[in-house]
Amino acid sequence: MSAGAFEVVRKSDPSRLLFQPHYEFWRVEREARSGARVLLGVCLAPQFVTESMGLPGDPACFALAPDGSALVYFHRPEIAGAAAAIRGKPSGLYRSGSAGDSLVYTRSQIGQLFSRAPVPAAAMRVSWHARTPSAGGARCGQRLVVFAAGGEQAEGEPQPRCAQDSVPPSP
Repeated sequence: MSAGAFEVVRKSDPSRLLFQPHYEFWRVEREARSGARVLLGVCLAPQFVTESMGLPGDPACFALAPDGSALVYFHRPEIAGAAAAIRGKPSGLYRSGSAGDSLVYTRSQIGQLFSRAPVPAAAMRVSWHARTPSAGGARCGQRLVVFAAGGEQAEGEPQPRCAQDSVPPSP
């Protein structure tokens, strides 16, 4: 899949037992005419989960703006097959656009989420784990929809399992 400055490539190799299918996210310098490609990140694409349970695989991993101006992706370098160049890049949710590539949330704050619920166009859904609210107002245990071009919105109800999220009873 290619749009604007980005390419998303699905990698799989059924002949290698321990090779996990994954997506690679690339920035392509089309305007420089060099066509130089820069690997931004990788994300797990568990085909056995998504296909056997009828779940969408792509929205759990990335979202690409329709005009190709922005990409938001869940980077997981610990997966098999990740290139050496990006293994040291911290896990988490990244947004890439004209201003560059930046970490939005760390892996400790969010989790990859697979769901049958429809995802808005050019958006992905993650689970929010942090005790502090996200920029879009998600609290511990809620889902967070993150839009490729910017912005986010919380879904569902917070879970009381986070002490900071619980409201103490009134005296």
